[in-house]
Amino acid sequence: MGGILSLIDPVSIIDINWTDKRHSLYFAWCKRKGKKFIVIQHGIYYAGMMHDIKERYVKCTTHLVWGEHFKQMREKDNKGKNCEFIIYGNPVYNQYDRKQFTYKEQTGTNFLVAVSVIGGKRLRKLRAFLDKLVASGFTVTLKEHNLQSTKSIAIQGYRKSTENLYDLLKEQCYDYVITDVSSAMTDIIFFKNRTIYFSPEGDEDYQIHNVYEKYLVNIATRDGFFSDKKDLLNQISIDAQENLLNYLIQTDGTRNTLDIVLRSKSL
Repeated sequence: MGGILSLIDPVSIIDINWTDKRHSLYFAWCKRKGKKFIVIQHGIYYAGMMHDIKERYVKCTTHLVWGEHFKQMREKDNKGKNCEFIIYGNPVYNQYDRKQFTYKEQTGTNFLVAVSVIGGKRLRKLRAFLDKLVASGFTVTLKEHNLQSTKSIAIQGYRKSTENLYDLLKEQCYDYVITDVSSAMTDIIFFKNRTIYFSPEGDEDYQIHNVYEKYLVNIATRDGFFSDKKDLLNQISIDAQENLLNYLIQTDGTRNTLDIVLRSKSL
C-alpha cells in the first residue's frame, strides 16, 4: 500500500476515521511525506459525547469538526498532539442555505419516529410512549434504523416509512419528529422540523446524560410521559432546538472548502 501511495503521490488523503489498519498506514505515510491525512467528522457520536476509545484519540494530521463543541472536546482529549482541528461545519449541511427552510406555522397530529437502534427496556418504554400517542389521537409513523432488525429486533405494530430520512425532513412531511441520541437530531433541527426528544434509560450513561439533555426536555424521564396533547406539545421549544444546533454545528452559511483546508498551516 505504501508503494502504491508513493506512486500515486496524492496531495493529501481524506477519510472519515482513523480506526483501522488502512488509516494507520495513511497517517504514517502522510507524516513521512510531510502531507496531510485529513479526517472529516462523520457523526454526532453519542448525542455529542465521545464514548469509543478508538475514536477518542486522533490519529491524523488534520481533523475537520462540525463546531466549537467538538473542537474543544477533541483538543481536551488530545493535548500535546500535533493535529490541527478546524471547524468545518457538517459537510452535508454545507451544501444548503438554511434560510431557505422555515418552521411550519400550522401543525397537525402526525409524528415521525426516527430513533437509533433500540432494544430491551429502552424499546419497551418507546413502545409504551408510542401507544400513548396513538391512544391520544396522534398518527405515528416509524422510520426504523436500517440496522434495527439485525442488531436488535424489528419494531412491529406501527406504520413504517422506507423513504430517505433527509427527503422526509427537507420536505417537512410530518408535523413532529421523535428521536433519541441519534445523529438524526441535528438533521431534524437543521431542516426546521419540530422535535421531541425521547431517550429512555439503558445500559449506557450517555443515553440519559449528554449534550441533548442540556437543551431539550427528555420526555422518557417524565412520569406518565405527558398528561394530554397540550402538555406534550408544550415541551417543544424551537428556541431550545436552535440553541442546541448552534452549539454543536457551525451553520452560519460559511462555505468552507477543502482548498482552504489544504492551504492551512503546515504540520
